[in-house]
Amino acid sequence: MKKQVKKIIIDKKGEKVFKFKFDQDNSGTEMVVIILALLPGNYRIMLKIDHDESETKGKILVRAVVGKKANLLVDGLIRIKKKLKGVDSSLEMRSLVLGEKAKVEMRPSLEVLANEVRVAHQATITRLSEEQIFYLMSRGLEKKEAKRLLVRGFLGFFEESDEEWRKIETCLK
Repeated sequence: MKKQVKKIIIDKKGEKVFKFKFDQDNSGTEMVVIILALLPGNYRIMLKIDHDESETKGKILVRAVVGKKANLLVDGLIRIKKKLKGVDSSLEMRSLVLGEKAKVEMRPSLEVLANEVRVAHQATITRLSEEQIFYLMSRGLEKKEAKRLLVRGFLGFFEESDEEWRKIETCLK
């Protein structure tokens, strides 16, 4: 089966729940969830990933960019029902914090009721590295351009023409 990649962009404050159900029709799908918590305020995202059939594969990649005074909480749950076999699922959550007063909490979790499955989850939270910025500046880039390049590399899923990218650039000032 051909791998499908789907992208979801979340850029509004508030509480949101997203449900992903992997079955034979969408097995092998890779979901990319981009969270742009750029404005001050609270963002709460719940990702529910369910496998209802054996021999299904699913991968969820979360990339969050968190602005100056934003508070972001992301809960992710992979659920695999009893008696399923051959399920392969992963949840990878990464967050890049741009502001000193920004707060981020990422909580991936698993509810696995079957034995013959492969499941993984991870979460990382990081800030822009002053060393990386300095390195790029020593190669001739301006500080703003160095930050832009690092954020762009972190996300990796945007085209320059995307409206979302313009929103991110306003936070890099």
